[in-house]
Amino acid sequence: QLLTLISESRANGHSFNDGRIVPGMSAVGVPVFGYLDSPVAALSCAAISDRMDQDRRATIVALLLEESEALAKQLDPRKAERKSDAAQGELSHG
Repeated sequence: QLLTLISESRANGHSFNDGRIVPGMSAVGVPVFGYLDSPVAALSCAAISDRMDQDRRATIVALLLEESEALAKQLDPRKAERKSDAAQGELSHG
């Protein structure tokens, strides 16, 4: 079951715990990637399950991913350079 949860988390880009540890509590988590895109930390948010419906969960995951990317850029400034280079390429080809 753990391997299935890991596979689902990787495919979704985030983890979701729907009361498996504490009944009535749900949580989402996202990785923070550092050098060579290795996970070095995680950000998470937990709430009572009634406050973690699918729409709210999607909003929280989006916010966590945004913060995760900001942290990753601070941990590895080359990430910001690569994104900037990619954006410049899109502008010149678009």
